[in-house]
Amino acid sequence: MDRYKYKAFNKTGRPVRGVISAANETDLYNQLQSANLELVSCAMIKKSKYSINIRRKVKIRDLIQLFIALEQMHAAGVPMLEALGDIR
Repeated sequence: MDRYKYKAFNKTGRPVRGVISAANETDLYNQLQSANLELVSCAMIKKSKYSINIRRKVKIRDLIQLFIALEQMHAAGVPMLEALGDIR
C-alpha cells in the first residue's frame, strides 16, 4: 500500500491533515468518508530509496510548553483531540 498525505474537513468544518496508507485514491476517499471526513486534497508520499530513521530526544522545554498549552485549552473547554490538533 502507498502512503498519502491528505487535507480534509470534519463535520464541523474544521480542517484536518494527516497521513494514511491506502491502496489508491479511491480507497483513501472511502476510508476518510467512513471516518466522517470530507477529502479536499491528497498527494502520494514518494518512497525514498535512502530512508533514514533518525531518533531525536524531545527537549524538556518543548514538553513543558505542550502541557501548558493543553492545560490552557482544557480550562477553556476545548476537547482534548481538538486541542492536540490545534497544537500540532
